[in-house]
Amino acid sequence: MDKLKLRTLASDIEIALKAVGIKHGVTITRGSGTYMQTTASLKLNIVDLNENGEVTNVAREDFKTMGKLYGLSPDWLDANVFLGGTEFTVSGLNTRNPKNLIQLTRKSDGKLFKCSGPALKTAMGRVQFPNPAGWTHTS
Repeated sequence: MDKLKLRTLASDIEIALKAVGIKHGVTITRGSGTYMQTTASLKLNIVDLNENGEVTNVAREDFKTMGKLYGLSPDWLDANVFLGGTEFTVSGLNTRNPKNLIQLTRKSDGKLFKCSGPALKTAMGRVQFPNPAGWTHTS
């Protein structure tokens, strides 16, 4: 077994499993794989679909339904916020991380970040002006 053969085989497997996914209401994609001289292993990722046939974003749903338990307003979901001079969009809630449970998406490149509930509350409670030039006030 070699890398090229595994990639080709993995693509064919993914295509074949598409019908199985539709039948069961899931999306099946291939993950990473490993190979040795005569054997190969391939990881499959299976995601449950909602009634509309879309992948459910659990973090977004958790923010809407459980955000109030953490003192967060549901209106803050998809809001833009500046933290440390960088603009982020509030994208969800990760209840498995109680210290930094807020999921943020950096506007410039879409990279995911996290912050604490109090940090978001503070940022949402103040007027935020971006400082693109990096100016600082000196007396």
